Amino acid sequence: MNNKLIAWIVGAIILILIGYLVVSSQPTVSAQGVASLKAQPDKISVYVDIETKNLSLSDAQKINSQISGNLNAALLSAGISNDSIRLSSYNSYPSQEWDGNVYVNKGYVVSQQLIVYAENYSAIANIVDIVTSNGALVQSIQFELSQEKQNEYKAQVLKLASEDARVKAEAIAAGQGKSLGSLISLSSDEFNYYPMPYYTMNSGASVTDSAQEAKTAAANIAPSDLDVSSTVKVQYRLGLF
Repeated sequence: MNNKLIAWIVGAIILILIGYLVVSSQPTVSAQGVASLKAQPDKISVYVDIETKNLSLSDAQKINSQISGNLNAALLSAGISNDSIRLSSYNSYPSQEWDGNVYVNKGYVVSQQLIVYAENYSAIANIVDIVTSNGALVQSIQFELSQEKQNEYKAQVLKLASEDARVKAEAIAAGQGKSLGSLISLSSDEFNYYPMPYYTMNSGASVTDSAQEAKTAAANIAPSDLDVSSTVKVQYRLGLF
């Protein structure tokens, strides 16, 4: 390798290093973009509680299982698919009451929570009627998004938040007489979506009153939009000129 070629390579390396140092030393600008959308729910969930009490744990479990079996059979007979009925939780624990001095054992409580999904609003009234007619309670009714819809809205709102972040960064740079340079970092800070409770059981109401309240709510059900939001953080280098 001759001296001219070596000198040329060394010179090129030096220029690259100088360019890197110039670029890396450029001031940066950061911004956070936000966006929100109104989403039409495509799923309604009825949260069901089956609670039984008995002095014997095995009897409490047996009665609970019977109610659950009858309820599932009734729902299936009404055209609710098995895939639309999901066990959420199952708990058993001692039932105790304070008599002023000590806790007194009153037997056992078995609680089973189910979720019944529906896509048709007109099906809710029938589901609630079946639940309350088979010895169970309606804990709540919620408007929700299916996973497919969540993914769809997530893509939309993240794109909007990213665009908002760039607009803000450009405005900040322009305020200093600069333009945006290269993008340094880009991150999704958060994506928010929460189901909307349409009806929630009054814990202080009697079983009869709770059933009637749930039926009234189901008979007057109407869809409500859900809020979907996101934030995106960006960081750019400022342009050289």
